[in-house]
Amino acid sequence: MMEKQNQLLLDDGYFLTVLMLKLLNTCIKQKMRKHRPLNGNV
Repeated sequence: MMEKQNQLLLDDGYFLTVLMLKLLNTCIKQKMRKHRPLNGNV
């Protein structure tokens, strides 16, 4: 029983980490997009 709960916690942690990385990636892309018009469309 305890082992199963630990596995669930690990899966949740992994899912949250992936989610955070995706959010970070999106934020960075949006910031880059905002800066792009300044030096012309490349």
